[in-house]
Amino acid sequence: MTASTSTGSAQPSPYSDDVTSDRWAWLAGTYWYVPTETLPALQVVDIREQRSRIINDQTLWFIERYESGYLIGRAAISLDGAEFSPLTMVGSVTPLGDVSVSFASTDTVSLSLRDGVTTASLSTGAGRMIQRDGAWSFLMQMTNGTGVGNVTHWSYMVQSTPSDESWTNLPGMPGVSIGDVFAE
Repeated sequence: MTASTSTGSAQPSPYSDDVTSDRWAWLAGTYWYVPTETLPALQVVDIREQRSRIINDQTLWFIERYESGYLIGRAAISLDGAEFSPLTMVGSVTPLGDVSVSFASTDTVSLSLRDGVTTASLSTGAGRMIQRDGAWSFLMQMTNGTGVGNVTHWSYMVQSTPSDESWTNLPGMPGVSIGDVFAE
């Protein structure tokens, strides 16, 4: 049994008992963003004094490939309307929809060379696939940063296509296009 979204793509039923199939293979080639209602994130700016503030966190995903339960792609993050920072995205989604994703900066400022190998710190998120408003969404949680300052965010990740309003007018980033962020 499949369900279909507003974009018309066939997607697996949340009630499938076939946990051995590549039920999430349709994720390949899809784009995802943070909707308006879950843009707020908590930023700790001084852990010693427990100072924090609410900021907007617009995160974008382009899942380029899906291979046997693994996701490979690109992501971009903008905190409080700043320019998007590019990230590499690698993760997994189990047949039952549990998700684990890691992100590494591709910005040369964030990369370092150790023993001839380029390294970057990782951020990780965990979540699951859920049905929301008749379509599949990721429901994710992550924390990123250091003991001095970090960002914690839970959010839905909602699919976007070029025919959606969100494609050309991202929540929290008016006039910014998903296509422009991921342009080569």
